[in-house]
Order: sequence, then structure tokens, then C-alpha cells
Amino acid sequence: MTNYFNQICEFRRDYPITLNNTIRTDNPILDDVKKALNNFKIELEKKYLKFEGIDFKVEVSKGASNFPNVVHVCILPPNQKVSNGIYVGICFDVSGKGAVVGCMESKTNPKGLNTQIRKKESKFQKLTLMEVVLVLNTIMFLKTQKIFITN
Repeated sequence: MTNYFNQICEFRRDYPITLNNTIRTDNPILDDVKKALNNFKIELEKKYLKFEGIDFKVEVSKGASNFPNVVHVCILPPNQKVSNGIYVGICFDVSGKGAVVGCMESKTNPKGLNTQIRKKESKFQKLTLMEVVLVLNTIMFLKTQKIFITN
């Protein structure tokens, strides 16, 4: 899993987000990062497909015509869609410095998740893969204890 995590970060380090710089989803430079995302998904499914007796599914960001600026992987509870609801997400830094993990919601169908907009230079440190796994384990445990609302 570490290798795939690092490949995704390296892709963003090599192709950082800049103003008006989109990458079409059919661009061959995406081949390796798409494989890394799919393999990262497979590894997460092995660990979180069934957690505390609850079936989860993992979805990766693909983009419609352009590759997403914020590459993300979502762990969804039963009957949940990325387009509608609140769920666990891993968002990779736009410049390849790591990832952040937490609750996410659809931008097009928000459910009122309380969010805070941070200044550009955040004091929060990006997470390493081991920290991501620790946070995921904690969040998944809390979800199974019905501490987080999933719908």
C-alpha cells in the first residue's frame, strides 16, 4: 500500500495543480497514477471492505473529462454514493506532500457537514501513509459505533 500511496503523491509532485492547467482523463501521463489509485483501492478494500460487520465499498476519483485537481479515495458505507452523503475520504495534496483524512461530503449535494475554510498556509501537517491508516481505523471504528451520521 505504501508504494501506491507514494506513487499518487509523486504524480502530484510531478504534475502539481496550477491555474488553468487541467489534464484530460484520456492523457497517457495518467496511466501510472490510475493504476496506483486502483491498486490503492484494492489494498483499502482488503482492509476495510468488511469492518466490524459492516460492508463498505471504496471508490477513487476519476474525473469526467478532466482528471480531478484533488485526487481522492472514499470509503463508503452501505447504500452510500460519493455524489450524495457524508463519508470517509482520503484527499491527496495538490502538490504531492501527502494526504489528509476525514469526513467528506458531496459538493453538488451537500448535507450540511460543518466545515472550516483554512487559510492557504495551514498549520496542519499532511499525513504519511501510516498516519492515514491510523486515522482511517479510528474513523471506521467511530462510524461502526454510530458516532458519525452517514446519511
